[in-house]
Amino acid sequence: MNRPQGASGPIEIVVVASDESGLRQAAPYILQVGAEELEGFLRCDSAAGLCRAALPAQPGALQLVEVIVEDYAGNAAFR
Repeated sequence: MNRPQGASGPIEIVVVASDESGLRQAAPYILQVGAEELEGFLRCDSAAGLCRAALPAQPGALQLVEVIVEDYAGNAAFR
């Protein structure tokens, strides 16, 4: 997670993942920004080996609570 435009800018989440069977198209996440929890989905690209999301600017410290990346064989990786 980072804020490419600085401390008060938009939020970017990027997860590197790969699997021979291919990644599912979406990976759910929970992100804490300040005191607020946000839920959403990362879009996954199996060919690039990346799952990502871009969120609008919101003040507060960032903490990734959970992300779940799954492959088409039904295996899941949690963080």
